[in-house]
Amino acid sequence: MSQLSGKDLLRKLVREYSQDRWRKLVRELIEQELDEANSTASVGGEYSTPHAFQGSNKKGKGKGKAGYTGGHDEPTDGTGHFIADDPKLRKTESVVNEGRYHAWRNDESLTPKQKIGMAMRETRDNLTELERVVRYNVRLKNEMKVDSRDYWKNTHKALSKISERLVKLANKVGQLH
Repeated sequence: MSQLSGKDLLRKLVREYSQDRWRKLVRELIEQELDEANSTASVGGEYSTPHAFQGSNKKGKGKGKAGYTGGHDEPTDGTGHFIADDPKLRKTESVVNEGRYHAWRNDESLTPKQKIGMAMRETRDNLTELERVVRYNVRLKNEMKVDSRDYWKNTHKALSKISERLVKLANKVGQLH
């Protein structure tokens, strides 16, 4: 099984639109995550949680508590929220409240001109994919002689919403000129 980065996997998911391929990719991602999560090869030596594998005896009485007994400090702030030891893992309020747009806007690795150019290139590629999917469905409808009155109720709703969104999107693209 090949290892994919999050960005590569997202691009792959966007390209692949069929249900079977979608399910296969999601299963692949879950298997990859489970393989990484279940790996104990890097533990090396003894576990640092001495009561982690203690269970109960046959009579239902516990042999000992698992968890923060045995000298461990409770890593919470008193409200039940976990406090990470690594400062990189701690989220500050400003980062949480700022949101994705602000993080993208403030990213200094690319100039605004580059950000807009790359975004438009991605948009163009995604529109090409969307055109292909629509073209296939129009062709299928015509070849199979499917009447639009026979669509599911949710399909009619989805088509209306898609049309509205495309009109709004066309207006926003016009603002970029």
